[in-house]
Amino acid sequence: MWERAFAHLRSAGRPDLGEVFLDGASIRAHHKAAGAGGGRLSHALGRSLGGYGTKAVLACDARGLALAFVLLCGQASELRGAPALLAAVTGIGPTARVVCNRAYSSRPWRRMIEEAGAEPCVPANRTHPHASYDRSAYRRRHRIENAWTRLKESRAIATRHDKNAASYLENYTSQPHSIGCLTGLREGRLPC
Repeated sequence: MWERAFAHLRSAGRPDLGEVFLDGASIRAHHKAAGAGGGRLSHALGRSLGGYGTKAVLACDARGLALAFVLLCGQASELRGAPALLAAVTGIGPTARVVCNRAYSSRPWRRMIEEAGAEPCVPANRTHPHASYDRSAYRRRHRIENAWTRLKESRAIATRHDKNAASYLENYTSQPHSIGCLTGLREGRLPC
């Protein structure tokens, strides 16, 4: 039911794709979330310095409306989920600019954004060569942080209690702040 509703909203052209923002968050998993069949990799659970959890990567439009998300294992880099998000967002419509933080700083990622027809706005990591970016667009990156804040007001998203990834993904699609959400990775192997 939710997928049909989101498909209708996407086809209505609601999202503002002038600027798309990407960012990730680490979600702590409750100890009861472990132990589902299929192994921890198939359920996007992993150990990082913060403990046992999941990493969720979100894409939102210029108004802070959640568009797509990907679940990764807790120890995985946010950059691993970025190509799937870029493909999902460009599937909605043309994007003018993709704004990310320094965690997404890599030449192949910038090239992928340019090949999608968008301008990359990604500052270089301190260990990488300097890359130019639109500083005024980067200052608007608070919109993705605000989107994460609104999503994490829900206990079901702020702490993971679900054993499998499909159940946890339903928490994202049922949020009122995710009106334009695409369903994240539901089937197959997660990119951990």
